[in-house]
Amino acid sequence: LLTYFFVSILVSLSLYSFISFFSFISSVIYVSSYYYYFIFCIGTFVLVYDNFPHYQNYYQKFYRRSHTLSTMKEAHNTNDLNIFDLYVIFSFECLLPHHLIYSFVLFNITYLVLL
Repeated sequence: LLTYFFVSILVSLSLYSFISFFSFISSVIYVSSYYYYFIFCIGTFVLVYDNFPHYQNYYQKFYRRSHTLSTMKEAHNTNDLNIFDLYVIFSFECLLPHHLIYSFVLFNITYLVLL
């Protein structure tokens, strides 16, 4: 009887942890999806508001200290800056630490797949 009692407690705790974990993941996905669109709108506004050479110069300096995405290398080699690169600069490098980049990308991809 005592063994059954402890086993039932363990099973209940594991189920509770399982449900809590997925609730936490879903809440992070929900928040990060809004974060994604918010930062994308900021990047779009900045690109339209300011002049292109200023960001071209900033982007080349920025690339020298960051090698996180292969698309950034391609954009640097072609001297071309598009809205996706600006989004990467403002959201991933200026507003988020490096170790959060991949988790936010993963959560956003998961959210889009679940839609």
